[in-house]
Amino acid sequence: MAINHHFQGGNGIGNTNEKKLYEDLIIEGLKIYGHDVYYLPRTLVNQDLILGEDSLSKFDDSYLIEMYVETTEGLAGEQELINKFGLEIREETTFMLSKRRWNDAVDSYHTMIKEGRPNEGDIIYYPLLNKFFEISFVEDQEPFFQLGNLPVYKLRARTWEYSSERLNTGVTDIDSAEDAFSLDQLAHQFMLEDGTGALQFPKGNIAQRRNEAGDVRFNSQLGVFEGFSTGTVTFGGIFSDDQQTSVQVNPVNNHLDFSADGSLVGTINIAQVEMPGLQTDDILIDGKKITTNVSNSDLELTPNGTGAVNIIGNTINLSSLSSGIIKNDSTGALTISATDQGYHKIGGTFGVRIPSGDNSDRDAGDSVPNQIGDTRFNRTNGGFLETWDGNVWQVSAGGGGETLSQAEMEDLILEFSLALG
Repeated sequence: MAINHHFQGGNGIGNTNEKKLYEDLIIEGLKIYGHDVYYLPRTLVNQDLILGEDSLSKFDDSYLIEMYVETTEGLAGEQELINKFGLEIREETTFMLSKRRWNDAVDSYHTMIKEGRPNEGDIIYYPLLNKFFEISFVEDQEPFFQLGNLPVYKLRARTWEYSSERLNTGVTDIDSAEDAFSLDQLAHQFMLEDGTGALQFPKGNIAQRRNEAGDVRFNSQLGVFEGFSTGTVTFGGIFSDDQQTSVQVNPVNNHLDFSADGSLVGTINIAQVEMPGLQTDDILIDGKKITTNVSNSDLELTPNGTGAVNIIGNTINLSSLSSGIIKNDSTGALTISATDQGYHKIGGTFGVRIPSGDNSDRDAGDSVPNQIGDTRFNRTNGGFLETWDGNVWQVSAGGGGETLSQAEMEDLILEFSLALG
């Protein structure tokens, strides 16, 4: 046998361990002497089956992988040419990469147009030269069956000529080439007639705005569409010129969000309005407080018709009132009523002050007649507590003892006159 049977099993076919060792040495050499490049698989969008091209193809993914550049003395090809169209640069080179590394780094994550190998038409971005190369031919049998194995690809590539392909890989240096290479002044593409594509608007961050009247673009930094007239106009809501103050629909929960100076200040949902504070005319609602923001102004809670203002709770705290006054401005009664078997209790240890005055203050006038049960402190003759029974004021308590009506007093005087002559 002519070949060494310790390394090959016969007919030029190496054993598995020798093949793996050979591939490991190649991968190690590529990592030492190679360069990091990005492999960009082409995605077809609307292929012309007659001409075999796709003017709307795009590159949405990029894969970092090491490759060895075989043209060590510089780029090959015809280099700079002058033709009837002007200066043309034709540069070519050959990239070598490990088949195993390509399968692990690219083929395992991406569905290729032709599965199982690099594709002609795919792009290689070479960061060191900041150049793009298009694969024109994939050589997979060089070197030819060493140990019965084909461990590498050799990618013949030439300078890529951009033709309106979309670059959206997420790598800034790659994606920015679309703006640099594009000859489309409007930077748009669209499907005609019965196409199923979409109108593609220019996109970029805030710093990349052109700010010319009529501009329409997608702000990739803020995630909104915007236009420009005399200032920036943002679509999809109501925005200030600097977009720090806005009213817009939340795409996650369909709430209406209100923002001011870059901060969320309120939300409207199906159940409620959520805001840290609300001012309407002279009234401010903030947290647990309802106040007036005009000095010494009144706060009125007025029901409609026969409705009532219901205050529900175990305790009504009036400690915050500076004067401690609950005022009734009408001619009607201020009624404190109980429901069911509830009763009224006045706590404390100091006392309760009720209306007071002399006899002349008893009658409020015909417009507001005395009511049965009216109780007051009469300051006449030392003072006493009296209650109106519907006819006369009866002494309830105090220094005056029992009181006599006018008729009873006249009868008593007559009796004393007759008895005493």
